[in-house]
Amino acid sequence: MKLSKGLIFALAALITTGALHGCKKDNGLDENAKIEFAPTSDNLPVFFNYGESKTLAIDVESIDAIDDIDAPDGWSVEIVRDNGRIVAARVTAPEADAEDIDTHGDIELSVADILKTSVTVYTTDYTDPYGALVVLENFTKGAMSYIDRYGRQYDNIFAAANPEITMGGSLQDLYVKNDKIYLLAQNAASDGSRLFVCNPRTMKVEAKSALDFKSPDGASVWTQHIVVADNGRAYIQYSSVPDEAKSGIRSIDLATMTVAPDDVPDTYGAMTADGATKARMIYSKGKIYAARGNSVAVIDPRTERSTLIPCTDHCVKDVTKGADGNIYILTTGTINGGQVTTPASIWVAGNNGTATKVASLNDIVVSELPYYPNNAMSASFLSSKIFFISGTYGDNKLCSFDYSTKKVESGVLQSPAGLLPYGYPAFHPETDVPFAGYTDYTKTLVARYTDPGKAYLLPTGPVAGIFFPYMFSDDWTDR
Repeated sequence: MKLSKGLIFALAALITTGALHGCKKDNGLDENAKIEFAPTSDNLPVFFNYGESKTLAIDVESIDAIDDIDAPDGWSVEIVRDNGRIVAARVTAPEADAEDIDTHGDIELSVADILKTSVTVYTTDYTDPYGALVVLENFTKGAMSYIDRYGRQYDNIFAAANPEITMGGSLQDLYVKNDKIYLLAQNAASDGSRLFVCNPRTMKVEAKSALDFKSPDGASVWTQHIVVADNGRAYIQYSSVPDEAKSGIRSIDLATMTVAPDDVPDTYGAMTADGATKARMIYSKGKIYAARGNSVAVIDPRTERSTLIPCTDHCVKDVTKGADGNIYILTTGTINGGQVTTPASIWVAGNNGTATKVASLNDIVVSELPYYPNNAMSASFLSSKIFFISGTYGDNKLCSFDYSTKKVESGVLQSPAGLLPYGYPAFHPETDVPFAGYTDYTKTLVARYTDPGKAYLLPTGPVAGIFFPYMFSDDWTDR
């Protein structure tokens, strides 16, 4: 067919203005059409502060319009053009106080339901099950750091959110419950508080308490470990000032911040005989498991009564929950009123109120002395591995025990030069990689067990514990 001069000129004009792009596919798109979010410099998802806007570059060929934009709840996306050509997306994160939002998700752009591109965006959610909250004691001013699920590190998160409060020394423990983060310090902050209830997105304090109570003997107390139960109460392990000779567990009504007048029965007394051990408590299947003297106290929050699981003639040092749903117990040798030189043991709690010794740990020794830091017993969510710390001041070793094979190992992760293992380690709930803390008491290094070269240097020390919030989820506590 012979084309007229007019038709030839018209086609030339279309090509020149970009209105015609080569051959069309059956779906109407040019065969060279493409749309892709440009890769980030670190190949990680894009982090946003709350309310922050960022322009994300888009590589586009032969596309004039986006047919569909899908974004997480609360996020907004605006397509940016330069001389009519799509070049970027302007993304804005939700405000921190917005309701019904997603803190993590994908933004997807699609054309003709054929070409699609997406980018993962997220903002702060300190209750993310795969992010690690790190509690730093610091004997003069406690602090917190955060390592998010992608490995990005954020320091001094409590201080940044609450500049009007100077945290007291020896920040000890935390718990995540009811979409709140509960922080417990041994010593009072600048406003007199030791218990802080914080916003899970910002770490801003929403409620607090001085926990101003005395022991049954009238002594002042140091508050050290916390569990938040389903009955609206928190349970706090404490020891007496100044020698930690006696200890107990007291509850507090979180709605009114009223501390109970009496200790939970069978939890108060001499720390190595009848009193609650200075160690993390475990909440499992509606019950609280607390190390106590030569037994484990099982507290029922519905009645605030306890039953005892004895570990005859052994001093109970710590408890943890295994991936098999059982409660495992770390003990010293026979209580003798002084430093223990007999091997440690691992026990498992049965359903009938008894405990069975699983293994003696050969030459591994843990201290009986009340003032010695806890042994940081922590279990994997996925495997039969347990970590704990043995030794005495200056001779700490990170040890492991496998309750399936009964294999025990001392010094499983080489300590960085000049640093000692300290505080509760934690296993990643998805990858099973252990994260362990090391300190020289002025700074802390958090190391990944399978990749010692990948370590996070934190601004102070020592580390009280590393917490993946999955450990507080119903999925875990109900197992």
